[in-house]
Amino acid sequence: MKRILIYPVAALIALCLNFSACSKSEEVVSEKEKGKVEKITDQVAKDAVKGMNSAINKAKVLQKKMDEKTKALDETSSE
Repeated sequence: MKRILIYPVAALIALCLNFSACSKSEEVVSEKEKGKVEKITDQVAKDAVKGMNSAINKAKVLQKKMDEKTKALDETSSE
């Protein structure tokens, strides 16, 4: 008779512990992952902006050089 009561009680306790442990760990993990994801997202965004700015700066430098060469050619052909 004791065996009949022991197994359902043990199963009930295990089930309750399982649900309580899972709900707490999911909340903690999701908060930690949010922090990690935000950090990674910020770093990727900074890298993207840095790459875009360097490309724009290179294009501006090349544009200035081409303008100087064009101006020099115009002055040479005018004389």
